[in-house]
Amino acid sequence: MKRGSVSDFTGAEVRVGDTIVWAARLANLTRMTEGEVVDVSTELVKGRVLPVIKARPTGRYSGFIARTSGAIATIRSEHWVVTVPVEMKEKAGVAA
Repeated sequence: MKRGSVSDFTGAEVRVGDTIVWAARLANLTRMTEGEVVDVSTELVKGRVLPVIKARPTGRYSGFIARTSGAIATIRSEHWVVTVPVEMKEKAGVAA
């Protein structure tokens, strides 16, 4: 991992187009949600630089209650993991 990059908790760099998984809250439940990264940035909070990712949900998630919105989600922690890097999508010929 290089300085100035945003990474997941495994150390994999997060880039636009990557498919990630993160924990999302629904009322009193938590579910794992999959999405495609739309924007990667950082913000300064109380003197600390924190990563911020915006992701568009793909519709695949854990849980039995359907997601009601396909709106872009803003994730402000390091609790996500890259499941399909954008390079693998390009090799497979999948449109990012």
